[in-house]
Amino acid sequence: MRADLVERGSTESLRSPVDRVDEVLLANLIQGLQEFLLREDLSPTPVDHARLVVLLYRILARRRAELLRQGAPLPDTLGQPGHPFDFTSDPDLADIVHLAG
Repeated sequence: MRADLVERGSTESLRSPVDRVDEVLLANLIQGLQEFLLREDLSPTPVDHARLVVLLYRILARRRAELLRQGAPLPDTLGQPGHPFDFTSDPDLADIVHLAG
């Protein structure tokens, strides 16, 4: 059944809400990172860029998981599409980006 759905491009119903949130988080991260790299005139190598995305994604996913565990509301950047992460508002993550750039 899954193979039939994949062939027809209808895998959306097989994905859990967590998968969709992960895609949103990743999209917001990548959009915010791209904006920050341009603003700061940083050009990490492709390998460093990929490592940076993976590291930042893990950090933000852990933050989201901790907020969910606490029952706290999620910032839009961690769960709503179209809200790029603002690296200028997080000096620690901005420093990580600068180290890679």
